[in-house]
Amino acid sequence: MARLTINISDRLNEQMREFIKENNLTITTFIHLAVSKYIESQEQTKKWQELFTKLIKKELEKKELKK
Repeated sequence: MARLTINISDRLNEQMREFIKENNLTITTFIHLAVSKYIESQEQTKKWQELFTKLIKKELEKKELKK
């Protein structure tokens, strides 16, 4: 298993530790979940951007054909 050293603000550290305590998690589990969810959200954002780009290109192509 990889080991990481991170620097975060005092405020974020307090919020993280409070959340961990309230939800009975370990720091490792919390970091794993947070990073996994972040990566997943970035992938979803990319998929939506690609979808909208395709839709816009199709609409532009339709307009060009009408000319």
